[in-house]
Amino acid sequence: MTLRAEPSRFGRYLPGVTPGRLAAFVLVLIVGLALALRLYGVSWDEGYPYTPHPDERAILQHVNDISPPPLNDLGQLFNAEESSWNPKWFPY
Repeated sequence: MTLRAEPSRFGRYLPGVTPGRLAAFVLVLIVGLALALRLYGVSWDEGYPYTPHPDERAILQHVNDISPPPLNDLGQLFNAEESSWNPKWFPY
């Protein structure tokens, strides 16, 4: 008694396409789609080439607002409302 292999679905519906080739094609398709979605809109941080995320850009803009107090008025550091070290912005 000999066993005969039945033709696979790939051979029946897609002649010439082996399961290995189909898997490789699907893998390339998924990686290509993922790469396209990842690279879409990469230029959202124009003007700030060193910031990888918009949240970090917002933080850097508020850090620029912080300045040291004048030497003759160091007491303002102890007043939270008037202190130049208080960015008045704490979303985190």
